[in-house]
Amino acid sequence: MPLHNNPSGKHNNLVHVAILILVASSLVAQAGCSTSGGGGSGQPPPPGNPVPNITSLSPSSVTAGAPAQPLTIQGSNFLSTSTVTYNGQTHTATFTSSTQLSIPLSASDQETAGSFVVIVTNPAPGGGPSNSAKFVVNPPPPPPTATLKVKSSNPSSSVQITASPADNGGQSAGTTPFQLTYDIGATVSLTAPATVGSNALSWKGCDSVSGTTCAATMNADRTVTAQYGTPGAPGFTYVPNQNSSDVSAYEVDSTSGALSPLTPLATYSASLAPASVASDPTAHCLYVGSQGGVEPALAVFTIDPATGELTSAPSPSLSVSESIISAVAVDPAGKFVFTTSLGGVVSALSFDPATCALTEAPGSPFAAGTLPWALAVDPTATFLYVANFGDNNISGFRIDSSTGALTPLGSVFPTGVGPTSVAVHPSGRFLLAANSLDNNVSVYNLDPSTGGLTSIANSPFSADLGSASVAVDPSGKFVYVANIGPLGVGDVSAFSIDAATGDLTSVAGSPFPAGSMSEFVDCDPSGNFVYVANFGSSSLSGFRIDRITGALTPIAGSPFQAGGGPISIAITVLPSQ
Repeated sequence: MPLHNNPSGKHNNLVHVAILILVASSLVAQAGCSTSGGGGSGQPPPPGNPVPNITSLSPSSVTAGAPAQPLTIQGSNFLSTSTVTYNGQTHTATFTSSTQLSIPLSASDQETAGSFVVIVTNPAPGGGPSNSAKFVVNPPPPPPTATLKVKSSNPSSSVQITASPADNGGQSAGTTPFQLTYDIGATVSLTAPATVGSNALSWKGCDSVSGTTCAATMNADRTVTAQYGTPGAPGFTYVPNQNSSDVSAYEVDSTSGALSPLTPLATYSASLAPASVASDPTAHCLYVGSQGGVEPALAVFTIDPATGELTSAPSPSLSVSESIISAVAVDPAGKFVFTTSLGGVVSALSFDPATCALTEAPGSPFAAGTLPWALAVDPTATFLYVANFGDNNISGFRIDSSTGALTPLGSVFPTGVGPTSVAVHPSGRFLLAANSLDNNVSVYNLDPSTGGLTSIANSPFSADLGSASVAVDPSGKFVYVANIGPLGVGDVSAFSIDAATGDLTSVAGSPFPAGSMSEFVDCDPSGNFVYVANFGSSSLSGFRIDRITGALTPIAGSPFQAGGGPISIAITVLPSQ
């Protein structure tokens, strides 16, 4: 019905108002739905988080077993809210900047070799995981190794020897000669037959021996030898006699140890007052030093390998200071001869193994101490030691392996009073010195790198009156000291030596009686026998060594006649043919 037909007019006014309100509401609604200005608030939505990116890791790799350390992650788009996973495990991240994060790596994160994924993740909105970076844990390098050469003598081959533990290649036994490889520091036990034929076993080059078993710690390449009886026959013994100025010669019975004078009793002329003797390792050359101060101060002989007979060879011309020779030694490598002279020097000479001829080394002679009385070379032929009787100390020298020239070690090493003998343990770990006026033996640790000597804790060790000479048996188990003895009644002190500490323990029954004024002691190369030069009774005492206890038993026929005033001994064994 038309609006103007309302007779009162009042109703029409209300209608008009309602229409206006509806129109206004419609306009407002249309404005609110407009898309020209965006959302209802009129502001743009916030942007999403960026995707992170890894460019590098520091460190990027380690060796398995590395200690705990931080891992630095370089890249871009990192946030303070970024998270990091390493090998799938979340690690607490430290935010440094938008280009750097770090996480802690524990030792366990790095204990296993492999390639481990590192991912950075930014939270929503946007965000997400980064590219993956790989952190590499490398396997540890193989430990350093050393070679153990296992040999035998008499026979030189075909001896079956077992090893425990097995070496790095799984080898636990072999037939001599053979070699094994072990990690540095490994301790190896080698077991050999107690006898081969009628010959009993002795070991050479071990740290310790128990029954038929040799123990050796692999701190470097080394060689051990299972010895059976005397390695090679015949063997000969030569003794300089100071009072009669000659050299006695004997053949050694490798079974009984008895000494048989070469027929007739051979005495070879030496210079005035011979005092020392040494042979080269091949038993071809013999050198005899004399204290008389006249030429030849150092007599040279060649040895007949079949008979042991000596033939004079040309001798070197030595200076006055070198001509009162108190000791002679040949290095184990068989290249050089060394002598000490009471003139206060030590001489070094190279020798021709074919002719035995000697040539003095450059710079020789070299200054030693006061009244240098004895000398010894270590088993590696690297160091030479001289006992200075007048100074109560030991001089040490490094040997030039090419020329034989000597370089002082830089310091001297104190001894007891009146050192007259020095010996190096077959392992090269210890040096021993006999102090004749203190009646004891000093023991030192020997540093294989520097040659330096350090007295062991319990040194010195008491022997008997006038401890004149010291020797170590080839197995390294026992030490023997020749003592002039009370009223000149000589004897031999016997000790076992601790392979780890160098401590000496007196053997039951020690000291063992010898002859009058026992001046010198030596062990034969087989390790079966000990011989003592008795200066006062002009004889040699011979003993068999008990391989278990080190006790001495006189050899049948001992003592053996010598010339006047025997004062040193050289025992030669010819190489097996």
